[in-house]
Amino acid sequence: MKRLGLLLLWLALAGPAFADQKPSLIVSVDAGSSGLSADAIRAAIGKELGVATASEGEGESRLAVRITGDRAALIFTRGGEKIERVVDLPKEPGARVEVIALLAGNLARDEASALLASLAPKPVEAEPAAPDPPPAAAPAKPPSAESPKPAAAEPATKEPAEPGASSRESRWRRGPLFANLSLYSPLAITRDAEQRSFDIELGLAYSKIGGLTGFGLTVGHLRVGGPAEGVGVAGLWTRVDGDQKGAFASGLFSQGGGQLRGAEGSGIVTLRSGDLQGFQGSGVFGSARGVQGAQLAGIAAWSDGALEGFQGAGALARVRGGVQGAQISAVNISGDLRGAQVGLVNIGGNVRGTQIGVVNVSDRVEGLPLGIVNVVKNGRTQAVAWADTLVVANAAVKYLNGPVYTLVGAGYDGGDGAAAAFALGGHAKLSRATYLEVDVLYRYLSDFRDTDSDPDRHLSAARVLLGAEGLGPAGVFAGGGVSHDVDSHGAGAKVRGYGVAGLTLF
Repeated sequence: MKRLGLLLLWLALAGPAFADQKPSLIVSVDAGSSGLSADAIRAAIGKELGVATASEGEGESRLAVRITGDRAALIFTRGGEKIERVVDLPKEPGARVEVIALLAGNLARDEASALLASLAPKPVEAEPAAPDPPPAAAPAKPPSAESPKPAAAEPATKEPAEPGASSRESRWRRGPLFANLSLYSPLAITRDAEQRSFDIELGLAYSKIGGLTGFGLTVGHLRVGGPAEGVGVAGLWTRVDGDQKGAFASGLFSQGGGQLRGAEGSGIVTLRSGDLQGFQGSGVFGSARGVQGAQLAGIAAWSDGALEGFQGAGALARVRGGVQGAQISAVNISGDLRGAQVGLVNIGGNVRGTQIGVVNVSDRVEGLPLGIVNVVKNGRTQAVAWADTLVVANAAVKYLNGPVYTLVGAGYDGGDGAAAAFALGGHAKLSRATYLEVDVLYRYLSDFRDTDSDPDRHLSAARVLLGAEGLGPAGVFAGGGVSHDVDSHGAGAKVRGYGVAGLTLF
């Protein structure tokens, strides 16, 4: 019965459209980087509501679905009325589609309750006149076009709807003047400015208004209780509790409670509990729920949801959800990554792209990790020992990730010198048990005594190695190439042949 009632409601909402065989509900879907199918979402919504849906058309009733990170926002529009809901999504794709469809059903039911409430008084007023119509009821059947047209129906629908709309907007109704001047709220030229919306707000110490639709400037603290569009500037602190469109800046601290489409910045801290679409800049720390655009901070940048774009910070860049773009900071932390992380330490989930840093950590890499230490769950870590024509004994740890590897270790020259070693190379399987590697090895050989007559040396070699595996946990390799060494003063450069042999474990 509920489904039938809901179907009848939507038929009423889209009546003219059905007469032309058009879909009753136009559903636009922006799936973002979620990987969900827009057609699957549209079909699930149609099934939940029991109506036909389409991605475009001229239907009066429209539903917009937008997925950002782990959240979905749905906006239902009909005429001038708009209902918006936001919901957190589960991890499973199938469950995500189901949750979105259920939320669409809730939006429709909200609309149904408003319509039923508006139509409720009509039968009560029509009841006294009920005895008169019976004779006219029989002839009234043919002109079916006139039965839905009762004159009382339109006022009955509008009268309850308007108080509802005004009650929602009463808090932000227009001020008596287009502009307001504030000394320290509530000391202002408009007594109830905190419940009014203005085109211009100018304040000295503390401004508090309901809404802004133009320009706001306060020397101290500018606070907007509802939505703000345009430009807002404060010397110390800006706070907007509703959604924002435009540019907002403050000298020390900026705080936003809703979604921002535009740009914001502050000298020290910028906090946003809603999504960011645009740019956010902070001298020390910046945060947002989800980011589409760019987020920059002097020390730390933080996103509780997903990031589509760029995030940069001096010390820490943190995204709780997935990243589609780039992170640059001393330490980068994210969920799944499609793009790049550049920093001293990079930590990600499933990486499709690259991590460039000293230490890279991830669950899985499809791409090119470039680091001294690459710790990848689906990679391979080996212990390596070898001897070559430059340094007699060497040991290292080798991080093999697909076709790329890095090697970090040390060596002893058999006399009074030790060398730190690093190599970057490529690995190719020749058969099940054999492989070919090409790399560049660099070592810095330092003498224990370190005298001017015997300076430290820079040792490098371009190597080609042939290896064999399958000997239990061990393997062997050998090869050669060309070496170059020069002392730390830039003198005594030598180029010569290079030979190497060694073994691997694991």
